[in-house]
Amino acid sequence: MQRSGTFLALIAVVGISLAPDVAAAQQKFRLAGTAEDDFDPENPVNEVLSMSTAVPPNFGVAYRDLRVQVEELDNQIQLKYFFVAEHTCGVGTPRVYLRIDRDGDGVSDGSAFGYIGLPPQFGTCATNAWTFEDLTDDLLRWDLTQFGGPFYNTWTEVEAFFAADPEHEVLRGGVVHDTSNPLVGQVYFDNVTIGNRSIENHADTAR
Repeated sequence: MQRSGTFLALIAVVGISLAPDVAAAQQKFRLAGTAEDDFDPENPVNEVLSMSTAVPPNFGVAYRDLRVQVEELDNQIQLKYFFVAEHTCGVGTPRVYLRIDRDGDGVSDGSAFGYIGLPPQFGTCATNAWTFEDLTDDLLRWDLTQFGGPFYNTWTEVEAFFAADPEHEVLRGGVVHDTSNPLVGQVYFDNVTIGNRSIENHADTAR
């Protein structure tokens, strides 16, 4: 009996010690397409993320699972970007997406898209320089058309739109860069924040 009790106690201790590692792995941003760990073109010790639309498969995405409501993302959708000239933003890319379940059944009903750059064209963005954007600001940058809403919305309007669906849940969020913009090229991202986690270095991503 003494031996069994000791064994169970050991299992409990091991479980507790492993739990934070498992949770941390689940919180990483997953990379797909041309998204890859890279280094700041201006500071080679700064670990960042890059995506290119100039090489196959011509898109990149970094995403993570969320399981939160829209209002919980206030001040938690942010990023820095650096476009390598002559490439720049526009025609809906790059963009942040939030995959949302409106009725609580665990199945996505569509995505809300947040565009960088200035509306209404969302381009062009500065090149060969870092720019920071908070996508929960007051610009008309959010597209709700997949949910029957308008194309131009502020973040406050996004919150109000989904507040009408009290069972809604944001299942996943991420940043994507694709060939919606025919001017292909490379962009770097730093300090990408989606929810309560940011990409600060290569330890925050996984493929």
